[in-house]
Amino acid sequence: MKKFLLFLAVSGFLFSCKAVSGNETEVFEYQNPIEVPCVPDGIRDPQIVRHNGLYYMTGTIQGFWPGSVCPGVKLFSSPDLRNWKDEGFLIDRKTIPEAAWYRDRFWAPELHAWNGKWYLSFNARNESKEHPHFHGCALAVADDIKGPYRMLTPDKPLVCGNDLHIFVDDDNRTYAFWNAGYIFACEIDLEKGCLTGTPKKLFTKSPEKTAWDYIGIEGSYVWKHNKRYYLFYSSWSRGYEVGYAAADSVFGPWTKNPGNPVYGNVNPRVLRRYRLPLPADYRKSPFINCGHNAIFTGPDGKAWISAHGIRKDGTPRLCFDPLKIDGNGTIQYSGPTFEKQSVPLK
Repeated sequence: MKKFLLFLAVSGFLFSCKAVSGNETEVFEYQNPIEVPCVPDGIRDPQIVRHNGLYYMTGTIQGFWPGSVCPGVKLFSSPDLRNWKDEGFLIDRKTIPEAAWYRDRFWAPELHAWNGKWYLSFNARNESKEHPHFHGCALAVADDIKGPYRMLTPDKPLVCGNDLHIFVDDDNRTYAFWNAGYIFACEIDLEKGCLTGTPKKLFTKSPEKTAWDYIGIEGSYVWKHNKRYYLFYSSWSRGYEVGYAAADSVFGPWTKNPGNPVYGNVNPRVLRRYRLPLPADYRKSPFINCGHNAIFTGPDGKAWISAHGIRKDGTPRLCFDPLKIDGNGTIQYSGPTFEKQSVPLK
């Protein structure tokens, strides 16, 4: 095996892939947060997919909140998770009619491949005084991951809610998940861009005031492992954190993991605001928030978790770590790590 050592130092982080001398074990090194220079204002809700030898990433870009303007949905690519290229807009606000219902926000976009096409989900509204429209879930389709994308929901949302997620099961059936107080699920006809059947409530926030997910839940993402379904979700009750529920079928019953959360951070300021005690599992970290995750295949061929982490400067940055799951199928706390990490590739 040809030995190589590649170091990249950008804004205080080290990222490399190298062969360790002696046993020739190739490793992948990284340190959160991951700097993405082509997104200088940060990215929220990052989703990474592997396609044709490249990593592609989308997520919510600047213009996050009402009162600011988000320019649309962008795509970024990388051969190695460290050098990112701006591939341009998948949805460009400038090309959307002023009266369209989906002209603002463009929250939490995701990309999913199905039957030779790419499906782009995102969440939007129209905030104008002339053409106001409530927040809803949008869907578009393209032959190539880079587009061009055609709206499947041009006249009205697929459903009222937020954080639309598409899950493709092993039998190629497709399901939509979203949040509106509860996490909902329904089978979806992707070709027609419409739900089939009646949406089902899966679960909601926990009733205990000291629970990590007491105030609200969002950001569902479904992953299947060893015939078991894992539904990740995020809550901002104590900062921003990720937990999951598990089930033996898409529609449940879903059981929340008693060891939640499994990723993210507690913000002591939030605890003081709600007069909550510091939890026993509090971990000191430079991050005050880290959540809204996705799952992707990492450089070692295994499942990794991605999310956005926020430090005291307030800018959301890409974070990722290997997903830790034990022999019983229980996901363990995985981070975000903030010190240099080294992951064997073989």
